[in-house]
Amino acid sequence: MKKIVLFSLLCTPLLSMPAFAIGDLLRGGMSGLKPSAAAAAAPAVDLEGFMVKATATNQLFMDSRNAIALALADKQTAAELKEKLKALASTTDPKEKQALVQAIDQSASQVIEQVNKDQAAASQRLSEADDMVKTNIKASFYNFALAAMQAKDLATDAQGVTSSLSNPTQVMKLGSRLTDIKTTVSEVLSIGKNASLALVEMPSLAKQAKIDLSLPTSSTAQAVQAQADFN
Repeated sequence: MKKIVLFSLLCTPLLSMPAFAIGDLLRGGMSGLKPSAAAAAAPAVDLEGFMVKATATNQLFMDSRNAIALALADKQTAAELKEKLKALASTTDPKEKQALVQAIDQSASQVIEQVNKDQAAASQRLSEADDMVKTNIKASFYNFALAAMQAKDLATDAQGVTSSLSNPTQVMKLGSRLTDIKTTVSEVLSIGKNASLALVEMPSLAKQAKIDLSLPTSSTAQAVQAQADFN
């Protein structure tokens, strides 16, 4: 049985909320008058281009994670998770959004963790599922893997952005965007670091359930659509 890192470090939605820490590397140094040697040596990164790609990757990972959790959860947990997702889609209050995001993340993380603790039971549920559920889970596993591959490709640029945040001038220029940028970098680095969950463990679960699963062969592949919305 493989021990996995909780998804709570992976799939926080892309809202203006406190960033998850990724260590001192992300704490922009305002005390110095010059950029650090690492920042000066780091290759320039297209910040706007990185943010577009990383935001899409993080969203794809989160959406596919939620879909997988809904498919593998017991009926009560799945029903509760659906209600939270519906509430998140309908609310416009930032504080309520943040609370729902955290609740969804916790619920989905617990489901995925339990699945990895008992893959035999999870694979049995999948093997007994109807064709629509199997079609959706195949799409979700595919997108889950695709997001992991994209995150791995973005790792170098993410480190470049991290290095740039030690430049006081850059930090001041970013202003209120700094928190969102830190959050996005943290998420994409975490996804890439834990890519085996999407690229190895979930495909193994599908194999045990005798589900014929295809995975993307390139990070530039297109995401696939499920036939029905899990939400």
